[in-house]
Parts: sequence; C-alpha cells; structure tokens
Amino acid sequence: MRRHPANHPHKVRRALRGLRNVLRLAFSFVLAVAALLSFPALAHAERWGSVTYSSTATYTQTITQTNAATVTATLAADGSLTYTDNGASDTNVDGRASFPQKAATSAMFTPNIPTGTTVMGFTTKAGTCAYSNGVTTTCNNRGTITINFSRPVDNPRLHVMGLGGSYGTTIFASSATLTSVPAGATWSVGAGAVNLSATSTKFQTTDGRPNTVCNTAGTLSSPSGCGTLQVTGTGITRLTLNMSLEVNGLSAGILPDRGGSPLAVLGDHIFLGLSLPDQPMPTANPDSASVIRTETVSGNIIANDTPASGIALVPSATVFTATSGWTLSGDGKTLSSPTYGVFTLASDGTATFDPVDTYVGAVPAVNYQITDAAGSTASSTITITVLDRPKIVLRKTTIGAAAGPFAFTLTNTTQSSGTVTTTAADSATQVDGDTGTAGTQAFTATTGNTPVTITETAGAIPSGWALAGATCTNASNAVVGTLSGTTYTVPASQIVGNAVITCTFSNGRPGISLTKTAGTATGSTAGSTIPYTFTVTNTGQTPLSSIVITDTKLSSVSCQATSLNVGASTTCTGSYPLTQADVDAGQVVNNASVSGTTPSASTVTASATATKTIPQAPAITLTKSAGSIVDNDANGHDVGDTIPYSFVVKNTGNVTLTSIAVNDPKVGTMTCPTTTLAPNASTTCTATYTLLQTDVNAGRVDNSASVSGTPPIGAAVTASSSASVTITRSA
Repeated sequence: MRRHPANHPHKVRRALRGLRNVLRLAFSFVLAVAALLSFPALAHAERWGSVTYSSTATYTQTITQTNAATVTATLAADGSLTYTDNGASDTNVDGRASFPQKAATSAMFTPNIPTGTTVMGFTTKAGTCAYSNGVTTTCNNRGTITINFSRPVDNPRLHVMGLGGSYGTTIFASSATLTSVPAGATWSVGAGAVNLSATSTKFQTTDGRPNTVCNTAGTLSSPSGCGTLQVTGTGITRLTLNMSLEVNGLSAGILPDRGGSPLAVLGDHIFLGLSLPDQPMPTANPDSASVIRTETVSGNIIANDTPASGIALVPSATVFTATSGWTLSGDGKTLSSPTYGVFTLASDGTATFDPVDTYVGAVPAVNYQITDAAGSTASSTITITVLDRPKIVLRKTTIGAAAGPFAFTLTNTTQSSGTVTTTAADSATQVDGDTGTAGTQAFTATTGNTPVTITETAGAIPSGWALAGATCTNASNAVVGTLSGTTYTVPASQIVGNAVITCTFSNGRPGISLTKTAGTATGSTAGSTIPYTFTVTNTGQTPLSSIVITDTKLSSVSCQATSLNVGASTTCTGSYPLTQADVDAGQVVNNASVSGTTPSASTVTASATATKTIPQAPAITLTKSAGSIVDNDANGHDVGDTIPYSFVVKNTGNVTLTSIAVNDPKVGTMTCPTTTLAPNASTTCTATYTLLQTDVNAGRVDNSASVSGTPPIGAAVTASSSASVTITRSA
C-alpha cells in the first residue's frame, strides 16, 4: 500500500493505529437484485458474479441467471466517495474484499451471502462534519452511489454490514436515502437484521451509537447495523443513494479533513456487491386449432401462456423456432411448408395458418418461443387439423307419384342452384350439387361457420304440387335448422369442418274441403238470426296456412285455427240476420268458399252451399169507420147528404203483401195511399157515400167492406169489416 510522509512519525503511527483499530467505521453492504420475489422468502437460487473495477471508482458485475437474460450492474461513486483501504494485509488496493465483513453471520441476511463472495468498497468521508456535545448531527451530502442495471429488475435487495463506528469520543453511522427510483418504491428491513431500521426511502442504525462490527465485541454496547434491506418496486433500471453521516460526540467541534492516504481518511467504509436470483419462468402451453380447407385460422398463441409472477410477456418477442420439415424465415415470424401451408406471426402474438388448398388432415406440430420482460423464454407447440369443407346432401321426395322438375337456390355454397325430378313415388332423389363433376355430388359450403340457406323455387314447382315439408339432419341424425315458407336455414354452428348435412324436401298435392250447416233461426221475421257452422279439412298432402272463409251472406266468419296439417280439421262459425226479402223469399240460400295457402305460396279452394227455409204466415186486417152525416142543405138528414168512411188496412203477417184492394159495394170509388204493406205496416183508405131516399126511409145505412192482399208465395189473404149509420129525419 502507499504511505503518505509525515513530519511526526510517532503521531502518524498513532493515527494509523487509531484508524485501523478504533476509527475504522466499516460499513459493508451487498446489493442483491431479487426479481419478482416477495421479501423475505426466497423461491429461486441466488446467482453471484465476479466484480470488475476501473480506476474511476466504477464497478461492473455481470450476473448470469438460469433462463433469463444476463444482467450487468454498474456501480459508480462520485468524487466525494473513495475506495476502501482494507489494511496492510489487503492486496486488493482497488477496493474489493470478500464476504463476510465486520463479524457478519449468514443468519443476518436474506438470502445467505456465500463466503468468499466479492464485495465492493467505498468510503464515506467525515472530514469537515460538525458535531455537538451529546447531540446526533446529520452530515449530509457525503457522496452519491449510482447503480445502473442493463435491464429492468424488480425488488432489489441491499445487504448491509458494519453500519457504524467511532473515532475517539465521536460516533459515526452512515445513512443512505434512495433518491432515484420508480414512483412508489420503498425500503423495508428483513428478518434477522441487527440494529437496522428504515423509513420508506431511508435506512440507518436504530441505535445512534453503534460499534464497527455486527456484534457487541466492540468498545460500544450496540452492534453496528447489519442485515438485508428490501427495495420494493418493479421495473427498476437505476438506484441512486445519497450518502450521509450521523455524527455523535461528547464535545463540540469539526472533524479534520484527512486527505491523502486512504488510511488517513476519517469516515465510514462501504462495501458493495450484487446478486440475482434465478429468474421465475413463464410457461408456454400447447395450442391447437382446426381450420376448414381453403380457409385460414388465427389465434393469439400467448393468450393461454402463463407469465412469471409480476413479469409481463412481450408479445412482439414471440417467434417460431426451428421445426423439422418447415422453413423458418422472417426473423422467426414465418414458417412454411409446401405440403401443409404457411404460419405467420403478428407482433401481438397472433398466429395465422393458411393451409394448402388441397390438404386435409393433421398438420405436424410446429414450435414457438415466448419471451418475457426479463428476457426469460419458454417454448411450446401449435397443432393444426385441416378439416374438409362442409357438405350439404340435398334430396327430393314426392308423395304418391314421381314428379318434376323441382328447382332450388342455395346460399353459401359453391354451386348456388340445382334441379331434380323424382324417379319414383315416396323415394328420395338427390340433387346434383356439382354439375361440373361426373356423378351426383353434394353441395359444398363456401365458408365455414356461416349459415346455408336452401330455397325451393316457388315459381318452378310443377302444377298441382306444393312443398309438404323439409328436414335437415347432421351426422348424429339430429334435426338442425328451421323451415320458413320454402326456405330452410342451416345455422352457422352446423356448417363446420367435415360436417355432412342431409336435407330432404318433400312435395305433395294440396287439397281442402268445406262443409256448411245452418242452425235453427231465432225467429221467422226480419232481424232474426241464423247460426252457421263451417268445417274445413286439409284433404291434401301438404300443410296449409292462412285459411280464410268467404260467405256471400255473412259479413265475417271466425275459425278456431287458420293453419292445418295434413288430415287436420277446424271449425268456423258465423251468423246471419234475416232481411224482409229473405222472409218474403221463404228461404235463405247462401254460398261459402274457403282458401288455404301451401308452403309453396300456391292456394287451394273449396266451396259449400246451405239453404234455410223460412216459415211464411201472411195475414191482413180491415177496420171500417163511418163519420158523421154531412147535412149539405141544412134541413136535416135527407137525400143528398153524405157519410164519410175510412178503412184501416194492416199487414199482420210476416211477409210483404201487395195488390191490396178494399171493396165496399155502397161506396164505389175507394182512395188508398198504398197498395203494398210490409209486415206490421198499415194504410188508411177513404170514401164518401151519398144518402138515397131509401136510406132516409129506412132510417139507417148498413154496409160491409172487404180487403185482399197478395203474399209473395201463395193465395191472397182477405178480411172484412162492417159499419152502420143512423139517419135522423126532420119533423
């Protein structure tokens, strides 16, 4: 070691002894970067690396972790800090030493620091620090230590040894404040530590008067601060420690600035070292998928992979790796095979496979690798199965007889139409789905997981035939899809690779019948009602819907059902109010028709007639009245005076009477307002009779009148009435 000259050798020797034996404030700590570990437990082996020192007080330590990118930590001190002199026996004058230091034991640290591990030394100088009697004074800004990491690390650990010391009656204890770290990072003290405390950003000894060693073997009763400090934070790339000294003395004064030889430096000596645990590994899990031939399949292959706790995966770093039989290109982003197809990988981890159009079957597994933010990698495989395109087997049956041609249109199939004529009754005939290929082929779906629709073209159905029904089944013989009108829809969930869907359309001859029955009328006069019952039966071979009855007399007819399956019937009802014309006719004759619509939109009809007899009861009455004798010459009742007569005719039957005539042999000409009367109608006829001498001689006039009316059917009806008038003769 170098020695500085002195004018007083004995004082120099005494000073050196003091520095070696009393004033050596050895503050040693080792930095352990424990990525993703919950302090204080350890789940991974700790890794240590050798230390390289440069003349600029900069240390470089390269640490290799299992399955993780190598980390290089660079520690640098500013000019206020110097390397530590480890005594005459120390040949490492560059400031390196080996663990343990300052009587430290493994139990004080988490994790245990291996014996012989290289640590790095710095000295926090106390020169020019003021101190007061019995008062602990903080001497700030003693220097800065900066630790830079070549990649982000989580939760670094700081292992501290020998925090404290004394010079004569003056006690020192270094402290460090964390000034450069991601927001939210804090200090905490690990289990087993002695005389060590921390706030969220600062650590120091708990007792302000510590020894220089980690036990009580020194001159003071309190050990130095020794143990592990945890910096809790993630993504750390730099730690900056601002060093200070806590000074406590029995008198007041200012410590001398002892420049020159390291042995003459008054202050606290710091040793630093770095370690890293083995990196927790992500887990890559196998991926598998299926794809329909001529289509592509995509999926995020890292979505089911498991990152190490707290370390995110880096999607853009995902790559394919060498796989037998495949060509790797594009910086690991493309794998290709002339037999199977091409894999491509996007920056978000989405892999896409485009199979060779003609290939069907399993694709040999290909390899891929994931990488996390710590540089750890894991590998797994992707397995793809290429399925054949979905097929639709379309068949036609006709009930009772062969018929055709029938036409179909389809969506989402490579051939969009087809025609067929059945060869035998009640036997299925397949529709050719690929007329460009010999034989009868199934229809091939264009796109998987997309519905297929099949429509029997209504305008191309042979006359007299209609769709009776349709059903599609899958390979398990389960019915899939629904029929609406003449269109059957197979859902997307059934249009999958290797699927074979069998669809059978059946046609028959539609038919319908109608019976009509008139019930008992509520009366035989106008306004009475007749109830009607209609029975509609599906007599054909196809379902019917939109069943409607039209009646020439009834304003509306209500049916229990408006759709009928083959052979089914429904009852409809309605009522009719009689008109006078119906009563006069003596019967009600009305016609009804029914129509029903087939699934093919054609219609079938039927008709029925019902006649209801209305009982007729023609009748008529006549009431004759004579008024007072009119004395024309004012000389009493005599010849030439007149008698006024009125005749009230009423239709008391239920039919209209026509040609009404009143006959009175004495009156002669009769005047009547009408000669036709509806039931319950009346009319009054009038006439005048002139007295004769025989009437005067008789003293009274007696006469009778009769009336007749003609009903719509049958003989005329009659009635009569008489009236007598007394003649008062003059004296």
